[in-house]
This record gives sequence, structure tokens and C-alpha cells, in this order.
Amino acid sequence: MLVEDVGERQDVRGGARALVRAGLWLAACCVVIGLAAGRSPWVVAFPVVGVFLHTMGELLYSAGIWALSCQGMSA
Repeated sequence: MLVEDVGERQDVRGGARALVRAGLWLAACCVVIGLAAGRSPWVVAFPVVGVFLHTMGELLYSAGIWALSCQGMSA
């Protein structure tokens, strides 16, 4: 489901799926971090979860772009 899946399918569809997943992870990151704004200090877990979601989104984005660029080089 994560980066390993994209590495096995280095084609345009696999890269596109990784980019869609990256967008979803990054959108979830924005929502979670946005929920923490202006809240009491006990909500410190929200930004921590947001950072995790952002990291996963960035990894999938990198994997998707890599898969698409490798496909473009072989053409």
C-alpha cells in the first residue's frame, strides 16, 4: 500500500496512484493540523499526527514522481 507497492509497479498507472494517495495523505495532514489551531495545549497530539501524515504524503509523492520519471526515460 505504501512505497513498496509503487516500486514493484513502475508504470504510469502505479505512479499516478501513488500521486493520488499522496494528495489524500497531504489533505488529511492539513485537516489534522488545522484542527489543532487555537486549541488548548493538550491537543499536542494533533500536530504530531499531522507531521506523520505529511511525511507519508511526501514519501508517496516522491515515489509517484520517480515512477513517472522512470517510465518517461524508457520511452
